[in-house]
Amino acid sequence: MFSKHLIVLFGAMWLSACEPAETNAYQNPSESQQPVATFSDDIKFINPLNVTGKPKTFDELIGEFKGKVVYVDFWASWCGPCRQQFPYSKEIHQQLAGKDVVFLYISFDDSENAWRKAVEKFAMPGYHILPTDEQKQAFYNRFQVTGIPRYMLIDKNGKVVDDNAKRPSSKEALIKDIEKLLTKS
Repeated sequence: MFSKHLIVLFGAMWLSACEPAETNAYQNPSESQQPVATFSDDIKFINPLNVTGKPKTFDELIGEFKGKVVYVDFWASWCGPCRQQFPYSKEIHQQLAGKDVVFLYISFDDSENAWRKAVEKFAMPGYHILPTDEQKQAFYNRFQVTGIPRYMLIDKNGKVVDDNAKRPSSKEALIKDIEKLLTKS
């Protein structure tokens, strides 16, 4: 009997050691023994609602970045291929720092908690939005976003120029596409 409890105890300890530690981004580091990831100034959240309290349209969202090239990343916290692209996105973000480029991450998560934890964990610099169900349906309908990851490029005038843009892992080609849009007025 004792050995059975010992096996269960060690099994539970081993499993808990394999699970990622859950932390609160707003927690004071002195309150926890684990280091706490903090949001940098490079991570900004967008309210999915407009001033009237209705879900923003895609055009309203993009209108906030007029005069800048926008690289849109449709993703979700549970999507392995989406997460695999994040290191490349960070590299591109660093290479284009100081230029008129915006990285907009639109999550298809159903859970705000899962979305926030993923944003915290991966610390993707850029603008983040968790769209309403109505907005998600509009993205599906307008751009036929039937699978993720999915990327789009939008020019400085707010026009979608590539609704199936290259992935961040195609770094050189994607940067070339973005720089081409930066030179156009």
